[in-house]
Amino acid sequence: MKKFFTLALAIGLSLTGLTFADTMNAAADANAMDASDGYYRQGNFKFGALSDVPMSPGPRSMLTLYDDGYILSGENQVRIGGFGRATFQWFSGSCPNATTFDICDACLDIRVLYNEDFAFRMAFDFAKDEDYDVKELYMEYRRWPGFRVRFGQFRVPFGLGNLYTKKYSKFQNWSIGCQNIPAGFTTVTNMDQGLMFLGLLWDEKVEYAASITNGSVLDDDDTRNGDINNTKDLTARVTWQPWRDSSENWVNQLYFGGSTAQSGSQNRSSDRGIYIEDDVRVIFCNNVRQNFAEFDGTLMDGGHPRYAAELEWYKGSWHFASEWKYGQRRCVDGDNYAFQSFEAQMAWIMTGERQNRNGPVIPKRDLNPRKGHWGAWELAGRWERFWVDESHNNLEGSLHVSGFTTALNWWLNRFWRISCEGTFYWFSDGLRNLGLSSEKNIETIELFTVASQFVF
Repeated sequence: MKKFFTLALAIGLSLTGLTFADTMNAAADANAMDASDGYYRQGNFKFGALSDVPMSPGPRSMLTLYDDGYILSGENQVRIGGFGRATFQWFSGSCPNATTFDICDACLDIRVLYNEDFAFRMAFDFAKDEDYDVKELYMEYRRWPGFRVRFGQFRVPFGLGNLYTKKYSKFQNWSIGCQNIPAGFTTVTNMDQGLMFLGLLWDEKVEYAASITNGSVLDDDDTRNGDINNTKDLTARVTWQPWRDSSENWVNQLYFGGSTAQSGSQNRSSDRGIYIEDDVRVIFCNNVRQNFAEFDGTLMDGGHPRYAAELEWYKGSWHFASEWKYGQRRCVDGDNYAFQSFEAQMAWIMTGERQNRNGPVIPKRDLNPRKGHWGAWELAGRWERFWVDESHNNLEGSLHVSGFTTALNWWLNRFWRISCEGTFYWFSDGLRNLGLSSEKNIETIELFTVASQFVF
């Protein structure tokens, strides 16, 4: 009942938001497409690549567009979007997990822009339990591009992979680094509540974000335990696009970045990440929901620094990204133990479409077998490695894990994608000593995923 009430409230608020759209007399040339960069402009608003159907000329009081959600636009905007994803996962015979079908995402996303200066967003996921309903809910003041203020629940600015939206990620499964070294004690998607400052500087060549958040997480029983003390998490991220305006277009979309997060909150989480207690098992896990390393002992409160460095490059139908992460924990005996991850991925759209940064692939020709049109096809691969400091006596399990993922993404149109991917893990020391029911020491695990998703 709670979910239905929340959905009804969200739709009601979105419809109420339509009254924000004031009367606008837009000339035909104000809605024309700028051929130089493929964007529509209306006043000071800039919309991404839209339908190739020409707009009709003449004044109008409200303009309905499509760009990552349906936009009802006048002087103000209401954008309504959604995302649904269903998967089938098959595990190798050595893996103790069961083959399964799953509804992973069923999201409703509503965004409002008022008077160009004020923004509001609320996003819900109805595929999860009731305590997971709210994904993002924040208010933002955005008067100056170089200094915006966001307050509420949002993605904490740490790392590269954790900030990708799943609907546009090249892969259906998170990397091991994203799962085990997120921002603070948050979940893999970096969601937390607090205050964030962000903006673009130096002709949009530098993007920065800094936040102060609770550090609250999901507890063992999958309920949000909230903030339990006065300490807060501090997180900051900077990316630099030095050759954004260069005449050499092969370096135009080359990005360098780094981020750091410092935590002091004594909170707990489920086995999606890391938690602390007086007597604790710190668990590291992977995409097959299999723990591969554990720490049995007592940790100090706080003292949980994380660092990340990233590189990303786009050129035509090619995309490359890599990321290194480092985390550290303090133990009561005075020793520290550290854990690190590295991953590199590459993707190529075989049908020649342009790569969009954290955005959809827009086929040159949507799927239409009668005309011989087959959408867009993308091939992607990712190599990753995660390792834990071997010097600590209370660590057991496989302290070095390597993985390789290959994926084939078929974009039938800009809304619908079908993905097939295989992931292979190698465990340096096997998993026998983690108490699995199988007497066989598991050294490799294979995971095969088929997913269908729809974005509007």
